[in-house]
Amino acid sequence: MAALAFEPAHALAAAIRRGELAAVELMEATLERISWLNPTLNAFVALRAEEALADARGLGERIARGDDPGPLAGLPFGVKDLEDVAGLPTTYGSVPFRTHVAARDSTQVARLRRAGAIPVGKTNTPEFGYTAFTKNRVFGVTRNPWNVSRTPGGSSGGSAAAIAGGLVPLATASDGGGSIRIPASFSGAFGLKPTFGRVSRGPFGFRDWVDVVCYGPLTRTVGDAALFLDAVVGPDPHDPDALPHPGYSYVARLDELPGATPADRERLAALEAMTRGGAALLGRPAGSLDKALAAFQEAREHCKAAGDRRWETESLAALAAVAHLAGRQRQAVHGGELRRRVREQVHRKPGPIRLSG
Repeated sequence: MAALAFEPAHALAAAIRRGELAAVELMEATLERISWLNPTLNAFVALRAEEALADARGLGERIARGDDPGPLAGLPFGVKDLEDVAGLPTTYGSVPFRTHVAARDSTQVARLRRAGAIPVGKTNTPEFGYTAFTKNRVFGVTRNPWNVSRTPGGSSGGSAAAIAGGLVPLATASDGGGSIRIPASFSGAFGLKPTFGRVSRGPFGFRDWVDVVCYGPLTRTVGDAALFLDAVVGPDPHDPDALPHPGYSYVARLDELPGATPADRERLAALEAMTRGGAALLGRPAGSLDKALAAFQEAREHCKAAGDRRWETESLAALAAVAHLAGRQRQAVHGGELRRRVREQVHRKPGPIRLSG
């Protein structure tokens, strides 16, 4: 069953929906892998193994009756330990909360369940999610599956380690200042911080004041993240910041992403090609980005007309040149103003503190 460990979530769900893979078979393989690797990785800090197996059997019975098991049929998933799963502790990685047991699911977990996914357990987090590595005084250190001497990042490090280690195909995460994006980059997973309010964070045990924290997925592929989002977005009476449903399917719009159409690929080729042009532009004075892109396109057309196929070669040099030029352009336009503001703040004399009221 090791072959299932790194299969994309959408492929596993499709196999279960078609009857080619039993949900209980996938759950047994998941729990076996967790028992083998989690003592080293410390990705999961609480499990609901028997309940998850029972849920998987129940889903199999619904499929046998001809019921629709949902788009996430039978997928085991981990839940970051800042979010509630009914019957499991929500400790926030903090000693005072180590015996706090959630009475109900978060809205996100409940919606994933309704879509057919099955929560396996809680994944580790630094205390209250406040660091970019994953360690706390309740459960200890979480390690990176690629190199156990390294961190998987934070604060969604437990979820990232679970994905990268092949323990589960989906995991919930949250991000205020990088807590999805950092673990994704450290662990080779795909992570997305959605627009604030796109995924409900309710119900709230206590209402935080931070308006940059978002719930989102950690997955193996972009398609898996789209499938996840389709299941969880939409308004929620428990969260006043929750946004209306966007009115479209993320999975359906994957083909509309840049590079998916011939016209998009044509534009992308102008940026990814032209190694010589890119290298030459790196040495030029800062100019406008439009001129840089025009230069790429002009050189590309010359190569095509001359029958030179080097323009088709994928290269990062062109993109590096554009990024370099754009950075220098921003510095030229805004650098002076930013330096002026910094100097103003540094040399500013403190004034009296004024209290309103």
